[in-house]
Amino acid sequence: MARDGEEEEAEKEEGKKAEEEQEQEQEQEQEERETERTGRQGSRKGLRHDR
Repeated sequence: MARDGEEEEAEKEEGKKAEEEQEQEQEQEQEERETERTGRQGSRKGLRHDR
């Protein structure tokens, strides 16, 4: 029975990692779209220069 619990925990951990990776990919895509829209390279750098 202990083995089943360990397997469930491992699956939960893998699921969390997959979700985090998806979130990071979405953030990158969003940043790329913003960069294309503003015509700048690196939206964060561009924002710093505006200030």
